[in-house]
Amino acid sequence: MGHLVDISARKSEALSHLSKGELDDAYAIYERLASEGDTDSQVYVGSSYVTGMGRPQDASRAISWLEPAAEKGDIHGLYLALAYELNGNVEESVTALKQACNVGFAPACVRLGSMYESGVGITADIDQAMACYRMAHRSGHLFGTRFYGKCLMQGREGVLSRCWGTVLYCWTFPYGLLLALTKPDSDHFRV
Repeated sequence: MGHLVDISARKSEALSHLSKGELDDAYAIYERLASEGDTDSQVYVGSSYVTGMGRPQDASRAISWLEPAAEKGDIHGLYLALAYELNGNVEESVTALKQACNVGFAPACVRLGSMYESGVGITADIDQAMACYRMAHRSGHLFGTRFYGKCLMQGREGVLSRCWGTVLYCWTFPYGLLLALTKPDSDHFRV
């Protein structure tokens, strides 16, 4: 129990540094925790190398931190490891994205839906794209809703779906602005 309290206290300290813009101090704490096996910290450190926030962008270092988190079952670690993996194994990435989507991780559903819609890395299938977007929409994901609405606007499910698609698609603009102003770190934006 004491170990969990210590981890929680160190994470609180790291968050305090982040809120003050002290990225190096926060990163140092997260890196120590990640080295000790804390999954959330592994995802933070890995995503820092992905985004270049506080660290130089480095795909191989990002993967080296994200894969252990993914192996422990962390869905964010799995998704990020796949989203930024540069080894070209599209088939393996698609399989893992399907797994993440099937457990309801909306960003994976959006990414997989866009792959199905565009036919990039996978056989184009608008019905599969809509199914992925629908799952993301039902979990409240902004881009999932927008892309699902766009597909419905094409009339694939009849005249009423065109109307509903237009409502969904147009609704995402003011809703997205409201979220951006009130909850900029929301999972609703994660892609």
